[in-house]
Amino acid sequence: TMYPTPFAKFSHLAEKSPEEHEEKLLEAEGIWREFPKNFGFDFYAHLKKGLESMSDSRNVQCTPGENGKGFYSPAGFKRLTPGHGKFTVHCGNFFHKEFSHFFNYLKKLLPIEKQLSYFVTLQQSKEGGELILYDVSLDDAEVRLQGGEVIQKKDGTNLSIINENELKQLRIKPNNGDLFIFASAKIWHKVTIPMGSERYTLGGFLGVGYDDKSVFLWS
Repeated sequence: TMYPTPFAKFSHLAEKSPEEHEEKLLEAEGIWREFPKNFGFDFYAHLKKGLESMSDSRNVQCTPGENGKGFYSPAGFKRLTPGHGKFTVHCGNFFHKEFSHFFNYLKKLLPIEKQLSYFVTLQQSKEGGELILYDVSLDDAEVRLQGGEVIQKKDGTNLSIINENELKQLRIKPNNGDLFIFASAKIWHKVTIPMGSERYTLGGFLGVGYDDKSVFLWS
């Protein structure tokens, strides 16, 4: 489950219903204006301050909507349910064609092939729910097979994501409240199915603008 509306849905709305797309962008602006009152904590202000302290004082901002109306949510809640919720192995750059409207717009602001992912763990699952980073990039492998269980390299070699002898992996399970940032654009990664309790995170994506003075957030 994701909340508020993720960029993927925005991308499809822009093509099918421009008016609803604009309404959702304005709605996102309202959600984040009221966020401190509704959730008791100004997550965006805290995140902005923290990222600016790590980014050589670059200005951290939400990605503005097309035509300057509203903006894309800087972060989104993600809930993975025990025994069911997961993120299949993927790379951020893997989706540029699938969500072409959004990424064609975004690449006017920043080099989309260098995007980063970030998230704050709100609640760990009792078991599972780990982020796994695989030791292979999109530069070397562009195809996933067998429902995401196999990654195929450009030379035709198949790598099983569950066989560490074929493909090294780094398992990460941040503590509640930890912020984690990684180069999601090209590193193949996935989130395992949580067991015993739900996994809640709040996060999204970020990229440095072409002017090298701004950092844009979206989710």
